[in-house]
Amino acid sequence: MAVSPASIAGQSCGAELTVAYTATFHVVPDQGTHTVQFAYTINNGRSEQLASLQFLPGQATKTFSFSWHGSLPLDHTAPGLGGVLVTSPNQLISTPVKPAGLCTPAPFRVTSVTMSVNPGTIAGLHCGTNLTVTYTATFHIAPESMGGVIKFGYTVDNGRSGGDNTQTLIVGPGTTTQTYSFTWSGALPADHTFPEPGGVLVSSPNVVRSPLVGPSGQCS
Repeated sequence: MAVSPASIAGQSCGAELTVAYTATFHVVPDQGTHTVQFAYTINNGRSEQLASLQFLPGQATKTFSFSWHGSLPLDHTAPGLGGVLVTSPNQLISTPVKPAGLCTPAPFRVTSVTMSVNPGTIAGLHCGTNLTVTYTATFHIAPESMGGVIKFGYTVDNGRSGGDNTQTLIVGPGTTTQTYSFTWSGALPADHTFPEPGGVLVSSPNVVRSPLVGPSGQCS
């Protein structure tokens, strides 16, 4: 058995890759025509596909190639071991092979933060009404990372406060989005100073500032 590429060391987890496995069958040549029947696997025998090769008079070797294609997973479960099991004219199991090495996880970083707010508008509400406004930040994380800790601060007053970076989120391996919600509560003032736009400022693992969002409209 042979495999190409021979190693995936240095490749990024999440990268698209095709792995080619090549089996070389060796037979004792004679003057007859013979068929070799076999099964092949790309996942260490958990599943198999059937195939066959015909040897013509005098042929001593013949090759058969098959492949795996996909994204290199962060848990290193693929590409798997590939090999063949000959079933006729006799039984023979090849030595399974796969590329050496492991893919490299992507750096842990926040690529962007999107914001939403509920309610989306306060139009039609009476001034003086008690209200809770919920702001939700969605952190978008680079795929195929090992995860880490996001440190950030949030604001509910259009950025005048909230830069203390005292909030944290723990992100697991391979996670690409995580949310965090915070609130403003109070009576809707007649001078329309609240509720104000809210958002977050990420300080670690990298600096990202979200847009600021708030309910539209005014109380009456």
